[in-house]
Amino acid sequence: MKAVIFSGSREIWGHAALMRIHSIINAVEKFTPHYVVGDAKGVDSLVMSMLKELKIPPERINCVVADWSSGKSGGHLRNSKMIEIALSKCENVRECVLHAFPNIDETKRKGTDNCISQADAAGIVVVIHSNYE
Repeated sequence: MKAVIFSGSREIWGHAALMRIHSIINAVEKFTPHYVVGDAKGVDSLVMSMLKELKIPPERINCVVADWSSGKSGGHLRNSKMIEIALSKCENVRECVLHAFPNIDETKRKGTDNCISQADAAGIVVVIHSNYE
């Protein structure tokens, strides 16, 4: 595994989600992957906190900032950039994985669903996590 992407809801802050993220990072760290994550609150913040706590070297982390000057498409453009960065770290698309933590409320998961769709279209393995709250 060369690149691990995290995407998820801004409303997920719970201990169970944090523990799930911790276990994912511990499981993949033996491969010394590159981590790609957004800059939003919720899952993105939990991931960045855990990467820092586990002392993952900053050169193996890309925190991708959304450019909201383009309007609501800023999140989708950030997702595209996250996919692009992850793919650039891999010789084979199967070396990339997206761990997605969508909101249980389907009306509040457009960004995560978009990231899942983009990763799937690129051939990236997608793991959808639920029951973490």
